[in-house]
Amino acid sequence: MSYMCEIQLIARFGGQITPEDTGEMVRLLKDGGEINSDAWGWFTSTELHKQIGNKIRAEKFRVHDTWFLAGHNRFATQGDAQRNRNNHPFVVGNFVCLHNGIINNVEELCNEFHISCVSSSYEQIVQARFRPMKAYKKRKKGKKSKRHKEEEFSLPESSRWVMMGPSVDGIETDSYIIPKITNQLCVEEHLISVEAFKKTLEKLKGSYSILLYCKHEDKLLYAKNSKTSFHFALNKDNVLVASTSLVNLAQAYSEKRWVFNIDSKVYTEPSDNIIYEIASDGIFPIDEFESKSSGSEYKSVNFNPGSKWSVYGDY
Repeated sequence: MSYMCEIQLIARFGGQITPEDTGEMVRLLKDGGEINSDAWGWFTSTELHKQIGNKIRAEKFRVHDTWFLAGHNRFATQGDAQRNRNNHPFVVGNFVCLHNGIINNVEELCNEFHISCVSSSYEQIVQARFRPMKAYKKRKKGKKSKRHKEEEFSLPESSRWVMMGPSVDGIETDSYIIPKITNQLCVEEHLISVEAFKKTLEKLKGSYSILLYCKHEDKLLYAKNSKTSFHFALNKDNVLVASTSLVNLAQAYSEKRWVFNIDSKVYTEPSDNIIYEIASDGIFPIDEFESKSSGSEYKSVNFNPGSKWSVYGDY
């Protein structure tokens, strides 16, 4: 667990998400939300939900007829999480996006792509209260010494600075610029999703691990640069589980069902600067891009390669 956003993903190759898979996503989000507690959200090929805070309840998951379920735990670095529009997932046109990292050149991108934005300043928000601590004292002299609870009191509130802007479409979170530009490129330059995503990635400065879903093409894409981490693993039931946190990944599902464990390092981290398609029949590296930060050696992640996959509904 770490102070960053976390992306969670469960995909069932050759089948549909089950109640057990939904339960595992709830657990992944709860674990990720222990520290990354500003907000959480999830989406499928047909549904989406996001919520302030880290009170994650199973009844919020209305999952139907989908082969994947993607989730996000937010640790806010830009954009007040108390305004739910600033939280993930972000939807722009045909694209749904989850992002872990910080995009440093939002204003520069807005200028280049002629996107209207409003610059803002820093705003101090409260992260969390310390939990009440118990104060103790000894009993009066002459009686058996024994500690007992006298009262509870709260320590001063802890706060941190969250950057508020620039604002695009009323959203201050830097992540929003990713689907915004990708969708604009598809519309204005008539690019397919992979081409538009690649062109967007090559413009970004900062750190990023991105899960992007294109609704009209029914394509789930993933890409990262060298400044973030992400991990894939596959179990015996053909269920792919992926997470920013390797610890969360190791604990997913029952231990007996896994074909890997952390000690033997039988898991895969996707390569930097590679676009992967996560399909209902496997994971495929489909393109590479030039990152504005250094990359790493190419690695292939081919879980159950096969034919293309079927189309599900719209939002």
